Amino acid sequence: MRTACILISHFPIAVERQRDPSLCRRPVVIGETPDQRKAVLDCSPEAEAQGTRPSMPLRQALALCRDAVFLPPHPSLYRDVFESMLAVLETFSPEVEESALSRAYLNAGGLALH
Repeated sequence: MRTACILISHFPIAVERQRDPSLCRRPVVIGETPDQRKAVLDCSPEAEAQGTRPSMPLRQALALCRDAVFLPPHPSLYRDVFESMLAVLETFSPEVEESALSRAYLNAGGLALH
């Protein structure tokens, strides 16, 4: 059986940028506001280039990337978008397995390669 892995890096960032295109090419950090004692859920490649990483404290992310846009997380939105993506994948293969938010595997046997 051939298996395909579908992985979307920075999935929450991609969803937020789809909602607000003005965020494209800007450093973005998801995880509430920097004054809260929470961690970065996700960050854009532009924020990563300045040293920001998922799971680091938001205050540290702000110190590293002062020009970033800080957004609150929208977990139910991310889940809904991902569920829609899984539904589309199921039109290509009846065997689709979610591994994590932003990653799924599907049975690629029988899919024609062009």
